[in-house]
Amino acid sequence: MKILHLSDTHSFHKEVEMPDLSDIDMIIHSGDFTDVGSHADLKSFFDWISGLDIKYKIVIAGNHDKSLDTKFWDDKAQPSDRYRKHLFGAREFSQQELARFRSDPNHHYLNNESV
Repeated sequence: MKILHLSDTHSFHKEVEMPDLSDIDMIIHSGDFTDVGSHADLKSFFDWISGLDIKYKIVIAGNHDKSLDTKFWDDKAQPSDRYRKHLFGAREFSQQELARFRSDPNHHYLNNESV
């Protein structure tokens, strides 16, 4: 099995110079795929990774992917957080984007879990 691993693309995923994907079986993106976690950035990333011709996809959020951070929301998205203005409605849109991504049984978003 050949695995392509990426991390810390910070919303520049479309600019990553990709290898030949024809023999890649799995892609893993392990954190910081957005710069803040805005709806536009999440949608762009999940559209991009879903469109890659690779069967198995695993995504893990990083500290910059705030809209997917349940602790951030459980702490009531601290009013002093400088990113708050970029994340209006994030609890809802992040769950919608995850549901869309996970609709393929070979796409996995991991949050304190394994596959």
